[in-house]
Amino acid sequence: MKLLALFLLSGLLILYTNCSEYPAGENPHSSYQLGDPADVNNFKEVPPAVICGKSGYDFLLRNYIRYNCGSCHASGGAGFPPFTATNLDDAYFSAMTVAKDRWIATVTQNRFCGPVCNLSTTGEVFRGLMEWIDHRSTCP
Repeated sequence: MKLLALFLLSGLLILYTNCSEYPAGENPHSSYQLGDPADVNNFKEVPPAVICGKSGYDFLLRNYIRYNCGSCHASGGAGFPPFTATNLDDAYFSAMTVAKDRWIATVTQNRFCGPVCNLSTTGEVFRGLMEWIDHRSTCP
């Protein structure tokens, strides 16, 4: 029985091993390699006038979500967040089901993410995500 419990615990640890194990700036999967947590709070591309609808989500995927929320898990594997899928339609559909308070908790206090990819609530990326959440179905 103890052997079975140890085996199950080992399996759980493997499932939840992720990017937080890397020191700031050394995550080989992250798009942000500078080691400065402020880097994650700024878009790499010039944002559209309004971040909304499917095109706005595509922008967020390229600039934050795909690299910082899905890069540590194999696509379709254990723990893979479907809102980071490579197919935009699949990712967008999945993202539409995530409640606003869950998005906020996930991007600001993600214990699996580590300090380098948690967003500041005053940063450009967080503000863009909140704009998209408020206009995720249609653009004004």
